[in-house]
Amino acid sequence: MGLETIALYAIIAGAGVTAYGQIQQGKAAEAQAKAEQEILNQNAVLKEREAAAELERSRAAAERFEREGEAPVEQRGGRSHPLDGPACGHFTSRGEVHFPQPETARDP
Repeated sequence: MGLETIALYAIIAGAGVTAYGQIQQGKAAEAQAKAEQEILNQNAVLKEREAAAELERSRAAAERFEREGEAPVEQRGGRSHPLDGPACGHFTSRGEVHFPQPETARDP
Protein backbone atom coordinates (compact mmCIF):
# COMPACT_ATOMS: atom_id res chain seq x y z
CA MET A 1 0.00 0.00 0.00
CA GLY A 2 1.57 3.20 -1.17
CA LEU A 3 1.31 6.77 -0.13
CA GLU A 4 -1.23 7.46 -2.86
CA THR A 5 -3.57 4.80 -1.50
CA ILE A 6 -3.25 6.14 2.02
CA ALA A 7 -3.91 9.65 0.75
CA LEU A 8 -6.99 8.42 -1.12
CA TYR A 9 -8.35 6.74 2.04
CA ALA A 10 -7.68 9.90 4.03
CA ILE A 11 -9.58 12.00 1.49
CA ILE A 12 -12.52 9.60 1.57
CA ALA A 13 -12.52 9.50 5.38
CA GLY A 14 -12.31 13.30 5.55
CA ALA A 15 -15.24 13.66 3.19
CA GLY A 16 -17.25 11.21 5.31
CA VAL A 17 -16.47 13.10 8.52
CA THR A 18 -17.35 16.41 6.85
CA ALA A 19 -20.67 15.05 5.60
CA TYR A 20 -21.49 13.62 9.03
CA GLY A 21 -20.67 16.98 10.66
CA GLN A 22 -22.90 18.83 8.23
CA ILE A 23 -25.77 16.42 8.89
CA GLN A 24 -25.37 16.96 12.65
CA GLN A 25 -25.29 20.73 12.18
CA GLY A 26 -28.47 20.53 10.13
CA LYS A 27 -30.21 18.50 12.83
CA ALA A 28 -29.07 20.94 15.52
CA ALA A 29 -30.29 23.92 13.47
CA GLU A 30 -33.64 22.21 12.92
CA ALA A 31 -34.03 21.50 16.64
CA GLN A 32 -33.17 25.11 17.48
CA ALA A 33 -35.67 26.42 14.92
CA LYS A 34 -38.39 24.18 16.38
CA ALA A 35 -37.63 25.41 19.90
CA GLU A 36 -37.74 29.04 18.77
CA GLN A 37 -41.05 28.43 16.99
CA GLU A 38 -42.52 26.87 20.13
CA ILE A 39 -41.45 29.94 22.11
CA LEU A 40 -43.06 32.24 19.54
CA ASN A 41 -46.27 30.19 19.62
CA GLN A 42 -46.35 30.33 23.42
CA ASN A 43 -45.80 34.10 23.36
CA ALA A 44 -48.64 34.47 20.86
CA VAL A 45 -50.98 32.52 23.16
CA LEU A 46 -49.98 34.74 26.10
CA LYS A 47 -50.56 37.92 24.05
CA GLU A 48 -54.01 36.66 23.02
CA ARG A 49 -54.88 36.01 26.67
CA GLU A 50 -53.63 39.47 27.67
CA ALA A 51 -55.66 41.06 24.88
CA ALA A 52 -58.80 39.17 25.95
CA ALA A 53 -58.29 40.27 29.57
CA GLU A 54 -57.76 43.89 28.50
CA LEU A 55 -60.90 43.74 26.36
CA GLU A 56 -62.87 42.45 29.33
CA ARG A 57 -61.48 45.22 31.57
CA SER A 58 -62.41 47.80 28.93
CA ARG A 59 -65.94 46.45 28.65
CA ALA A 60 -66.34 46.52 32.42
CA ALA A 61 -65.03 50.09 32.54
CA ALA A 62 -67.45 51.13 29.77
CA GLU A 63 -70.36 49.58 31.69
CA ARG A 64 -69.30 51.42 34.87
CA PHE A 65 -69.03 54.64 32.88
CA GLU A 66 -72.56 54.19 31.54
CA ARG A 67 -73.92 53.43 35.03
CA GLU A 68 -71.97 55.96 37.07
CA GLY A 69 -71.22 58.63 34.48
CA GLU A 70 -67.57 58.92 35.45
CA ALA A 71 -64.53 57.53 33.70
CA PRO A 72 -62.30 55.19 35.68
CA VAL A 73 -59.14 56.66 37.23
CA GLU A 74 -56.89 55.14 34.55
CA GLN A 75 -58.85 57.04 31.89
CA ARG A 76 -58.43 60.32 33.79
CA GLY A 77 -54.69 60.41 33.36
CA GLY A 78 -53.86 57.59 35.75
CA ARG A 79 -53.77 59.84 38.82
CA SER A 80 -55.50 58.87 42.00
CA HIS A 81 -54.97 61.39 44.76
CA PRO A 82 -57.13 63.67 46.93
CA LEU A 83 -57.19 66.40 44.29
CA ASP A 84 -58.95 64.21 41.73
CA GLY A 85 -62.60 64.96 41.26
CA PRO A 86 -64.67 68.13 40.96
CA ALA A 87 -61.94 70.48 42.22
CA CYS A 88 -59.57 69.34 39.48
CA GLY A 89 -62.12 68.75 36.75
CA HIS A 90 -64.19 65.78 35.71
CA PHE A 91 -65.55 64.03 32.64
CA THR A 92 -68.94 64.98 31.35
CA SER A 93 -71.40 62.39 30.06
CA ARG A 94 -70.06 63.07 26.56
CA GLY A 95 -66.51 62.25 27.64
CA GLU A 96 -65.30 65.86 27.65
CA VAL A 97 -63.19 67.19 30.48
CA HIS A 98 -64.76 70.00 32.47
CA PHE A 99 -62.53 72.17 34.66
CA PRO A 100 -64.47 74.38 37.09
CA GLN A 101 -63.57 78.00 37.48
CA PRO A 102 -61.65 78.93 40.68
CA GLU A 103 -64.68 80.61 42.23
CA THR A 104 -66.87 77.54 41.71
CA ALA A 105 -64.28 74.94 42.68
CA ARG A 106 -64.81 73.22 45.99
CA ASP A 107 -62.44 71.23 48.13
CA PRO A 108 -62.84 67.47 47.94
